Amino acid sequence: LCIRRNVRQPASAKWYDRRDYVFIEFCVEDSKDVNVNFEKSKLTFSCLGGSDNFKHLNEIDLFNNIDPNESKHKRTDRSILCCLRKGESGQAWPRLTKERAKLNWLSVDFNNWKDWEDDSDEDMSNFDRFSEMMNNMGGDDDVDLPEVDGADDDSPDSDDEKMPDLDRCNSNGRILNLRRAVNWRYPPLCGLQVDPKFKLVPGTKNWLNPPLANWVTKCNR
Repeated sequence: LCIRRNVRQPASAKWYDRRDYVFIEFCVEDSKDVNVNFEKSKLTFSCLGGSDNFKHLNEIDLFNNIDPNESKHKRTDRSILCCLRKGESGQAWPRLTKERAKLNWLSVDFNNWKDWEDDSDEDMSNFDRFSEMMNNMGGDDDVDLPEVDGADDDSPDSDDEKMPDLDRCNSNGRILNLRRAVNWRYPPLCGLQVDPKFKLVPGTKNWLNPPLANWVTKCNR
């Protein structure tokens, strides 16, 4: 029996579509020697996975063109997440691959899939996804994920992020124009309520993104 140990097998992957990006997650634990090559119409992924250093190779001819310079990837101990910037924003991808084919290693990520064509809050969903991903993924930060329109990622610490000048706290810590502050980057949260002491209503902090929650907390000090 001859075992071809040098043959590379595709890694299991799942994907989903967004207005400006396509996300692909390669499900390889304890990956090493990760290499992701973005081309205009193709993605090539390779790595060694697991304790036995199993070789993986995925070559994907993409459904549509992407911007290789604005496409990034991020490695964790559990997977490698690739974010592909669409060459043409706002064009839906009904499938990931150029050819209509059934690949046993590729599946749709239904947990993150959504019909965004008629969703005016899609840009906010993109930012929420990035915030959650960066806060929860952990692991190695091999490559930073791309910026999303409307998000200021230049500051080194999101806790120190500043809201627009129109939204400030007075000397008593009172939040001025909270509705506008929320609407600035969080349109779905325009109905956010605060108690008379301007602290977050119990339970709301869990569904607020950290930058806003921390900003409100600072104003209450």
